[in-house]
Amino acid sequence: MYTPEQLFHIDVLAMVMMALVGFVALCVASFSSRYLKGDRKYGAFYRHLMLMVLSVFTMASADNLFLMLGSWALSNLFLVRLMLHKKEWEAARQSSILALKNFGL
Repeated sequence: MYTPEQLFHIDVLAMVMMALVGFVALCVASFSSRYLKGDRKYGAFYRHLMLMVLSVFTMASADNLFLMLGSWALSNLFLVRLMLHKKEWEAARQSSILALKNFGL
């Protein structure tokens, strides 16, 4: 069994990456709080955003190849889910299909 010290390595580069990802996530959350007002799936959007950010944080601090690859796959999956928030929009469907093809999920 792995210990957290074996799975994660948080150095200056990982902290910088997490700070940048966190800043972008805050910008997206701030914009979408106004944009998604009245949307029925408002909570689902924020759950997917939070899970994507957590998986990117995990990927940035991973010290294990399998953990990094798994968190990369999860972040891509949550990114596709965010793109597909409005399933009835043709552009959202097409962009999520393209993202799935490009990210290899």
